[in-house]
Amino acid sequence: MRMVSKSIVWFLIVAGGAALFAWQGWYNVAANVPHWDATVTAIELIRDRSIEAHSRGISVPALDDARLVSDGARTYDEVCRYCHGAPGVPSAVFAQGLYPAPANLASDAFRRDFKEARVFWVIKNGIKMTGMPAFGSFFEDVELWAAVAFVKRLPGIGAEEYRSMTAKTDKAGP
Repeated sequence: MRMVSKSIVWFLIVAGGAALFAWQGWYNVAANVPHWDATVTAIELIRDRSIEAHSRGISVPALDDARLVSDGARTYDEVCRYCHGAPGVPSAVFAQGLYPAPANLASDAFRRDFKEARVFWVIKNGIKMTGMPAFGSFFEDVELWAAVAFVKRLPGIGAEEYRSMTAKTDKAGP
């Protein structure tokens, strides 16, 4: 019984300390001040495990279709490039102030860790407190898969090819 009492006391001390820490505002949440290393480690672990767990079981369609990639390029150009940039196109000024910084989707690190189901899940559901919105609220799954198909090819696309893929065409005839 004595062990239980000590455990309760320690729990109350730790909980009280945490409450005091939060109430006093000692943790700086400013976007221009990086997290502590321990905070980054915890957040990344929680994020990565959550995405892995929630994307498990997602059936990945064939993503090699040129039309799908083309549709994904247009979607990416319309909604993703502002934060993530694109070949020959830097991210928008506002995105440079986001913390954490949006992922560089053309980087070798992103390519190395690329898993279609995970990327689909992130695009569809977003990630809390990162600026990554949940696009599944207003895009159909087929459109999201098109974006995944394009992002999968993104590291191998140059600036000129990107401009060609995303060029607006005038569909109105005479």
